[in-house]
Amino acid sequence: MRNTKKQAGSGFDDFLCEEGIREEAQEQCGLTELALKLEAQRKKLNLSKAELAKRMGTSRSAVDRILDPSYAGLTMDSLRRAATALHCRIEFSLLPAPENRRVKALARRPRAIA
Repeated sequence: MRNTKKQAGSGFDDFLCEEGIREEAQEQCGLTELALKLEAQRKKLNLSKAELAKRMGTSRSAVDRILDPSYAGLTMDSLRRAATALHCRIEFSLLPAPENRRVKALARRPRAIA
């Protein structure tokens, strides 16, 4: 039998926007995805964390932090060194915000008092 119920309420993305945490959630998802990809590449190359640390010129504990999906202190330098050590390259893209997000962001900007 076919499910004919319609979705009630707004979507998860709308919920995150309403709570004011959409950007934070997207950032955390990006960091998690990056850490998982770095770890997958390390395993693909059959490198120990100690060997990766040696290639990066850092400590094993620093590698643990880089590979930790909850670590928010990843720097561009650490990312570059990890990518180089794992024979990867880094790509970034700048995407426009959806139209309704731009309007809300502009509305939150502080205004000069005349």
